[in-house]
Formats: sequence, C-alpha cells, structure tokens
Amino acid sequence: MAAEQCFITSIGVGNYDDVLYALGSATWRSRFAPVAIARLLGLAGARALVLVTQEARAKWYEQVVAELASTGTKPESVDIPNGRNEEEILAIFSTLQQRIPDNARVVLDVTFALRHLPFVYFASLAYLVGLRGVQVGGIYYGAYDLSAEGRVPILEVTALFQLLQWYHALASVRDAGDWTLVATRLRQDVGRLFRRGLGDRELSRLQEPAKRLADALAMGLPIEAGLRAADLREGLAGLAEPGGALTARLALAALNEQLPNWAVEGKPRKNELRLTADELSRELRVAEWYVQHREHEKALAIMREGLVSALMLRGNAAERWLDYGHRKPFEDRLNAYSERAKATVASDSEKTLASLWDALAKKRNQFAHAGMTEGEVTVSDAEVTALLERCRALLAGTLLGEVQCVRGHRLLLTPVGLSPGVLYSGALHVKPDRFLIVASREAAPRIPEALANAAAGKWPYQVLCLQEPHLGYREIDQHVGKELDRLFATAAEVIVNVTGGTTVMQYAVERLAARARRLGAAVRRCALIDRRSPEEQRANPYVLGEIVWLDNDDKEASPSSSPAGDAGEES
Repeated sequence: MAAEQCFITSIGVGNYDDVLYALGSATWRSRFAPVAIARLLGLAGARALVLVTQEARAKWYEQVVAELASTGTKPESVDIPNGRNEEEILAIFSTLQQRIPDNARVVLDVTFALRHLPFVYFASLAYLVGLRGVQVGGIYYGAYDLSAEGRVPILEVTALFQLLQWYHALASVRDAGDWTLVATRLRQDVGRLFRRGLGDRELSRLQEPAKRLADALAMGLPIEAGLRAADLREGLAGLAEPGGALTARLALAALNEQLPNWAVEGKPRKNELRLTADELSRELRVAEWYVQHREHEKALAIMREGLVSALMLRGNAAERWLDYGHRKPFEDRLNAYSERAKATVASDSEKTLASLWDALAKKRNQFAHAGMTEGEVTVSDAEVTALLERCRALLAGTLLGEVQCVRGHRLLLTPVGLSPGVLYSGALHVKPDRFLIVASREAAPRIPEALANAAAGKWPYQVLCLQEPHLGYREIDQHVGKELDRLFATAAEVIVNVTGGTTVMQYAVERLAARARRLGAAVRRCALIDRRSPEEQRANPYVLGEIVWLDNDDKEASPSSSPAGDAGEES
C-alpha cells in the first residue's frame, strides 16, 4: 500500500505579488508559492495541510485554499498560534504530530509565514521521521529575493534536513558506537539519487561495508568488524572526487575521524588472518571500544576468547586458530588451571591465569545467562577496564609461556581384581612412571608381585583400597583429595584402563579419570583384555594380554591384538 502523501505549507499576512515561480526549467504563475510548488511537483491527490494563524486566515486563507484545490490537492486548515513563546511553539509542534499519520510521505513548503516557524516545522519533521516512520519527499522555499529575469526560483533545501539526519547518524557513532544509522543514511541517499536518475558510484560502493560493519559491531564480532572497518576506510579514501550526494559526502568526510583504530591491516580474508601478538592487541582495542560505549558483554566475550587465542599463540598452536576443534583444548586448559587453583595444586603462574579467567567468566556469565541469578547484575566501567588492563599486561608479559611447560610423569590408572594379570599387562604395554591402582583388601596384597613380574617392582604406586568392592559406589568420594589432585595435576599423561576388577572399581576409575581431565591432565583410555577363562587367569596371571585404545584420537590396537573379549568381574 502506497504511503499517504501530505503537503505541509503555511500562509502569512504579507502582500504577495503575482509572480512566475520556477522549479528547474518548469514554471507556474501564482500569487502563492505553495500553489506553484504543488503544481510543479505534481502533488495532486495529496492532503494539503495549510497552517494558518487567526490574522492570516482573515486575509489570504480562502484564496489560497481555492487555488490549492485547483492543483488537485485536498486542502485542510490547521489553526496555529503565532508562536510568541515556548508554550505556543510546542502547541504548533503538537498539532503537527496529531495531523500527520505514521509512515506518510511529507513535502514541506517553508516560503511564507513568520520567520521562526520553519524551525518549528523542521523540529516536527525530525520527530516524525525518527519516531513515526515519516518520509521526507522534499523541502522547498520560494526565494523571492533571488528573482531574476522575471522568475522567482523555488529552491530545494532538503539537503539541510538531510544534514540534520546525518548529524544524528554521526552522533550515534560517536556517542553509542552504533553504525546502523550511517548504513541506513547511505542506503537512503543512494536510493534517492537513483530515483532521480543521478549516480554516485563511489558513494554506492560504501553501502555494503558500512552495513556489514554495523552488523559486525552489533553482534560483537571483532574480526569481522576489523575487516569491514578496513573496507570502509578504503572506500572513504576514494571519495575525493565530487559526486551527486553532497550532504552524504560532507558527513562521510567527518566520519573519517570516527573510524576506529582497530581496522585489520592488509585486507586479508578471515581464514587468511594470522594469529599474532599484533592481532591480539588489535582485538583488545576492539574490546576497549566496546567498554567506551558501555557494551560490557561484548568486551568481556572478546577478552575471554582473546585469552584462549593468547594461550594458543604462546603454545605454538597458532595454525587454524579459528577452528573450534583446535581452540577447545586450550579453553579446557584454562578451565583446568581454574580447577587446580580451587584444589590448591596450581603453580603461581597457573593461579594468576586462573584468577583472570575466572573473573572474566563470572562477569560474562551474568550477561550470557540473561541475568538469571538471584543477585542484581551490575558491572561498572571500572571493573571491565581493570580486566582489560590485566589482559594487556598478560599479553605483554611472560606468564603465558611459563604455564606451557610439559608436566612430569606418565600415570597408569587401573582397577585390579583377584587376578592381577591386568596390572601385569598394563605395566608392559603402557610403561608408566607410576601407578594409581583401585583394588579391594583381598586383591591388594598381590600388587607387588604383579609389578615385580613386569619388571616394575621399583616404580612408585598408590593403592585406593575399596572396603565394599561390589556396593561401594559412593566410597570413591572418600579417596578424592589434594593428594590425588596433585598427582593428576603434575602428570604429563594419564592412561586409564577401564577393564578388570568389579563394576564398582571400574566406576571409580571413570570418576577419577573425569577428575584428572578437569585438572588438565591428558587422559587416554584403553582396555586390557585376556581372552583366557577366569580359571586360567587365576592359575597363571602373568601372561601378556592385549591392549585396545578406546578414544578416536588414540593409537590403534597393538599389532599383536585380536578382537577384544571380556574377562568377567572379580573382586
């Protein structure tokens, strides 16, 4: 449905001469500028709202209405005061709001009436455009004082209103960091030129980068925002030549000063962007920009992801740094540092890193979960700025390199039942530096014998002895503590055998493996299989069984392995 068209004009009490008005090459003779404008613009069918004071109504109103009707417009009188004070000025403003429908297309004539009233009309129009979806079809002024060769030029002064709109767009960038209005103004100005048969190729090329920059910033995407800012900067540099949309060009010249200092250099594609210290610093400048515009949730998200990227960079894992599968282990490592700090088994550097990671997570989660917490969500500029400075200090220092060191021992975690052959096979296949063994009181005495037969009698081991090997599912909690946490936290690798012993023992091993993962240990699962009957296993336990690696990223079964079987359940 086409928008309703409204022609807003006014009439004063002056002595208006019958003159030839000219709009471009077209002319129309009339005593009244609004009549000439309506005729020359072809406004037939439009509502013509004639703003008239009591004095003007008595002098000219009837004649103006008659001539406007002859143009095909539909005149309506709008009584207004003279605007002597603020109350009367606001009354005019209020009247216009009531008479102009939402989404109307408005043409404004500011030729006649008291000289201060065009300011009221401009303010009213700005309100209607901003809050009611009104479109400006044009603003015109019959410049009697510029008469030449018997003609009075009708000037289109719409550009002045467009400058006001551009001011709002630029102020939105400056004050709120919102580029949406800039993208909208560009689209509207380019569209207006196209409809008038004019073209501004350079301006048109700015539409897409401006819109994409606005979208990227609205979604909190630091890489996309940097790439689009670079595109826009390049486009603005090409605006030196004159073009059709002078208001847009004037505004965009000022916009150069508002472009952020975090555009990506070199214009790479996203998948070509390298992870470097400079890139991390650039992303922190994006976060700072969000802090300055009080978009704390976006700043916190960027800092959090930046911490993951920084750990990857210092860990020589900068390749494929944007791939989630490659990022996840480093995120898990940061979570592990946090777990170690809570368990008081973290190194000083790990505690420092965990403190920052936890602080970022705590603040970010308040936003990520939409404030679904009993406490009121409040985050100050100072708090987020302090976190930003901690991130910068971390990037500039050596701490990230200190937490990258490889840890010491290789640990075999395994259950052992009445037949100790699983421990014997595990020692020979895995060749660990030490053992953590889950066993019953009945099975524990044979552990030294099994290790000795595997030539591992001098290797350190620790036994978690279950009092109820068949029912003690909750018993494992009694064994978890700082000593085990330190054992896991200092392990280079934890090999977890999930076979042997009772179901409770296997459950205990899985629980301990999960704890090791949370503390950052590299956990690999395997199954140790003896195909012989339980009787044969008890009679001669020290026969090398088979090993099957269970996780997809682990090595396959050893060459001597065959399809795995199950040895049953023993205490």
